[in-house]
Amino acid sequence: MKYLIYLLPILLGACATANDAYHSAQKSARSLSDPPKTLLSYESCPDTFVVEDLAYLSDYVTGKQNVLKSRVYMAKETSTCIYEDQAVSVDLTLEFTGQIGKRARLRADDDPLYSYPFFVAITDRSGKIMAKQIFAATMHYPSGADTGRYVETIRQIIPIPSKDKGKDYGVVAGFQLSESQLEENRAMLKAKRALHAQEPAVTSEEPAQGVPARKPDVSAEALMHQQPSTLVPADR
Repeated sequence: MKYLIYLLPILLGACATANDAYHSAQKSARSLSDPPKTLLSYESCPDTFVVEDLAYLSDYVTGKQNVLKSRVYMAKETSTCIYEDQAVSVDLTLEFTGQIGKRARLRADDDPLYSYPFFVAITDRSGKIMAKQIFAATMHYPSGADTGRYVETIRQIIPIPSKDKGKDYGVVAGFQLSESQLEENRAMLKAKRALHAQEPAVTSEEPAQGVPARKPDVSAEALMHQQPSTLVPADR
């Protein structure tokens, strides 16, 4: 599990201040292994989701845009949250499913290793990006296998003034893409929607399953271009 600590203010000044902040961060990270104080129901957690436009990352052979090296898809597997003193900890588990093309290997017995950059960000109810951190999902494709799967759990710690404020935040994830990769994703999704619209509608008498998660009004471009930053108490 990777941990994001959004509890310490960014302070500029003497080295002693920086050292104090570092040791405080280490103490906070160690405390994550302590038993939770209060486990919340899913309905009380901040909403978590993967941005649809940023859920795919395709990599092509240089100079040959139609020759695929690898493609990976990101999906949310699970998310849970824990309330502690003036903070809510969100554990977001992401599943990465990848595939490689014929040009991914120079030799048939090669075991290529690909690293895919992705981000996790915190937004408020209006869609303002409060914090962002970039990670990498590393996937191994052993000889004889053209597909791979990788699961990553990341913890977000969000400072809040009271327990009823947790739902004011969202935790979002997506791949860190180029503009051309984003355009390709949108074209692919548009084609999928058009194909789905041509399929006959399926009626069901079963009730709707739950309420869709609230998705803040934040664009894929804004998330892509946002520089990495941390959430400090003054941002609440």
